[in-house]
Amino acid sequence: MKPRPASCSDADEIVRLLGQLGYELSAHEVREQLGTDPEVLVAPGTGQLVGVLAYHTRRPLHRSGRVTSIDAFVVDERYRSRGVGAMLLETLVQVARASGAELVDLHSNRSRTDARRFYERHGFELTSNYFVRRL
Repeated sequence: MKPRPASCSDADEIVRLLGQLGYELSAHEVREQLGTDPEVLVAPGTGQLVGVLAYHTRRPLHRSGRVTSIDAFVVDERYRSRGVGAMLLETLVQVARASGAELVDLHSNRSRTDARRFYERHGFELTSNYFVRRL
């Protein structure tokens, strides 16, 4: 069950997984993104995906080095606490290091306390507030 890059054929499964976090996308929308933005890792299971992690790497103006940001990260609720998330995250860390990133960052909803504990166990620290303005 080693993580691999996502392909357009994974769209339906990615939609299913993102739906577990309340995100509503169509398979068409996911396929479009996968076609233009291939920075998505998936964890295959037996006949279905058990995890997905989308990210992007950039060099922000205010930093001297590159940053890899996690955009979406979900492990199928039936497979949580089995090492799938850790495996996806470690694969991402290797990819980020290889791209020259100096850190990995992410945003997580305050209500996701289990996710916060997971990130802290894996070396992340809470450093700031995240503000949004809906348009």
